Amino acid sequence: MMPRPELLSDNVDGVNLQAVLTELNARIEKFLDGDHAIGHAYFIGCRSRADVENIFRRKIRPLLQEYFYEDGVRVDEVLEGIGL
Repeated sequence: MMPRPELLSDNVDGVNLQAVLTELNARIEKFLDGDHAIGHAYFIGCRSRADVENIFRRKIRPLLQEYFYEDGVRVDEVLEGIGL
C-alpha cells in the first residue's frame, strides 16, 4: 500500500503530518527510490507533538539508518528541517 498522507491530520500541536510525510518521502525518493517510502500508519495514532517526536526517534530514524546503511550524515540530511 502506498503512503496516504491525506489520512493524517494537518495539525497535531502545530505539526502538519500530511506535509511532514510528503516531504519525508520526497527526500527518501531523492536519495534512494520510491520503494522505500514511509507509510502513513506510523503516524495514525499521533495526538501530540511528543507522539510525533517519539515516532521519529524510535521508528523513523532507525528505519532510515537501515535504509542508508548506518550513514548518519545521509539520515541527518533526510531529516534536516522536516518540520518538527
